[in-house]
Amino acid sequence: MAGTDVTEFLVRCMEFDSSTGKEGKYATFLAETLREDGWNVLEQTVEGDRRNLLATRGSPRDVKVLMNTHLDQVPPYIPPTRDEKNVYGRACNETKGTSAIHKLLEVLDDIRGHGWPKSEVHGDTTFNIGLIQGGHALNAWAEKAQASIFFRVTTSVKDIKERLEKIVASRAELDYSLGGNDPVTFIKFQAKRIACSFNTDAPYYKKMDKLKGAFMYGAGSITTAFSAGEFVAIADLKEAVEMHYRLLESLLKA
Repeated sequence: MAGTDVTEFLVRCMEFDSSTGKEGKYATFLAETLREDGWNVLEQTVEGDRRNLLATRGSPRDVKVLMNTHLDQVPPYIPPTRDEKNVYGRACNETKGTSAIHKLLEVLDDIRGHGWPKSEVHGDTTFNIGLIQGGHALNAWAEKAQASIFFRVTTSVKDIKERLEKIVASRAELDYSLGGNDPVTFIKFQAKRIACSFNTDAPYYKKMDKLKGAFMYGAGSITTAFSAGEFVAIADLKEAVEMHYRLLESLLKA
């Protein structure tokens, strides 16, 4: 290593993908290079071919100054490139910044704490944070993060969007590409009737206003739907069959 150009040596080191868990080949290269330069190298196995290196000029017992660094790099691996002024790529300058996940959590906390509207007919506005994605390693700040939220609207889509835009402001981008629809009120029928906190396909019928009626009916309880303990009582199932007959008869006579 004596007399080696520091830039060339850095680029050579960066040519190894030493992402956490893959440091083996890089450790071998460093150990061989150090020994060729006259260093005494002790290798401490950690797991598999992962290991620590201790390089000394004399006996380890005589060490007075110890310098420490790490062999692994934060994934994903980015091969090195260079120009006249800079070297680019993973591990050339591992610095800390602001985590996108931390920022996202702040936004989500504000959304959760907001006083969402209520409707006398449709009940409370509810939402579910169904997906959170971001980051690429435990030991690195997340460059990107995103969350998918599903709202059950009780006022209007316009109202919810306006509220979200005020809450989020410029801290994140809002994407409404999944679409949305305003609350749906179904025609009354002689059966137990409740407001349900889930979406329905009914609004996607383009000619809803030309139908004689729209109904949504099913057996069981919404309180157990989508859960590990989801069930339907046999009595409710049989009652649902009879109810569908009654509903169809009333529609055919209308």
